[in-house]
Amino acid sequence: MPDVKKAIEGTNAVYSVREDVSSLEISFPKMSKETRADLLKATKKQAEQARQHVRRVRQDAMNHAKKLKDAVSEDDVEVQKERIQKATDSAIAEIDKLLAAKEKDLNTV
Repeated sequence: MPDVKKAIEGTNAVYSVREDVSSLEISFPKMSKETRADLLKATKKQAEQARQHVRRVRQDAMNHAKKLKDAVSEDDVEVQKERIQKATDSAIAEIDKLLAAKEKDLNTV
């Protein structure tokens, strides 16, 4: 149980974790302006990390597509690059959509 408690405490500083004999009690603070601001800041940070990860995956895929130039036609490589870019744009748009929804949720009193 101590490992679970430690892991939960490590995920977010706004949780308060209390350990009983056979269970854990997790309490959340009341949603003050400061708590909302902290959660919004953490959410934006996670969204940016997700965008960076998508961009790294895109770069790896683009590099892989470039290496295929010897094996396939240049047109096929360009088609793959376009597909990679569309997938990247779609993933980033989804991240932005989720972030906007969470911002709206956190800003609703």
